[in-house]
Amino acid sequence: MNLEPFDPYAQLELEKKAISTFVEREYPNAIEDTTGIWYEMLETADSATFAYKFNQNGSRIFPSATVNYRLKLLNGTEVDANQSTAGIEFSLNNLIPAWQIAFFPRAVGNQTHLGLTTNGLQPGDVMRIITPSFYAYGNQNRPGLPANSPLIFEIKVLKIVD
Repeated sequence: MNLEPFDPYAQLELEKKAISTFVEREYPNAIEDTTGIWYEMLETADSATFAYKFNQNGSRIFPSATVNYRLKLLNGTEVDANQSTAGIEFSLNNLIPAWQIAFFPRAVGNQTHLGLTTNGLQPGDVMRIITPSFYAYGNQNRPGLPANSPLIFEIKVLKIVD
């Protein structure tokens, strides 16, 4: 039994190195964000049709998004997916931080570095993110996901609503 306290920041640093090596080999066009999340736009919508918003107190208003997605481990094992015509709807406030970072724009008003891209994800966008476990499920085992697993998501945005 391991009695050492878990240090999520030390784990993040370990995973950053492994992810960087993986991305250089598998996804050389991906971009590294300062968070340690790597991303690549696979398809881009013709225009930004959804505007992300904040409450008067400066907190984010989390929209709901209908998406198709795939979830894989770095070894290529597909863990979960939804590719149905209707997609699956999620409220972004119920999703892991990696998805929230992927969806929100880099800045809204005077709020900065919220997300990965200028406009945030928009209907019609397809993005691949490779995230350290720090922004996913951390040191928790989940069905099909070992603790401390960096994850690959391919997200196709079908619709976003307030």
